[in-house]
Amino acid sequence: QVPAIMQAVAGAVPSSIDLGSAANLSVTVSNAANVVAAIGADKLDYSLTTSGSLTGSFLNQMDMALGGGNVHLVGFDTSSIGMQSGTISLTSPSQGVENGTISIPVNFLVVLPGDYNSDGIVDAQDYVVWQRNVGLTGGATYARGDGNRDGDVTVAEHDIWRSHFGETASGFASAGGLGGAIPEPSSIALAMLGICLWGQRPIRLKAWTRQS
Repeated sequence: QVPAIMQAVAGAVPSSIDLGSAANLSVTVSNAANVVAAIGADKLDYSLTTSGSLTGSFLNQMDMALGGGNVHLVGFDTSSIGMQSGTISLTSPSQGVENGTISIPVNFLVVLPGDYNSDGIVDAQDYVVWQRNVGLTGGATYARGDGNRDGDVTVAEHDIWRSHFGETASGFASAGGLGGAIPEPSSIALAMLGICLWGQRPIRLKAWTRQS
């Protein structure tokens, strides 16, 4: 029989993923044996496992020659913010198989929604990041205020910041990632006041007295 050839292709890894959100990475595993007909070609037996900050295992899988491949969804562990890493491992016990062992490293960034400077809290400093970059179109990153990852920085990113204002990474996790409460108007007012005063020269107050 013509030996099987294991081939694995992973999809695109998101530039960033929200803390506590559900996200998956597609992995297509196929028997790439160069044959005209499946008769006389060996099937591909394999198992897929994950480690690190990836989840999911698919044991005792099979793809026939010219079978078209199988798509598996590997999960991202988004329980903590920061750069995360993991490995997708594939092994095949098929006799004479080529590429019988494949290892795919995966790195991804987990962020707190609205925390554009990634310091673990959604506060006035994140508003400053958004304010400096609002209006950018195409190619904007999360670090420049693109909260919904559409490549643009618009009022939508401000709404994300506002809806999560005051949240911290630890508080978000303990609340089960149910989303933050909208800040009280007084909190917003204080934050805006602090922003407006940043970078300004000291204001000199002059006292006036009225002569009788």
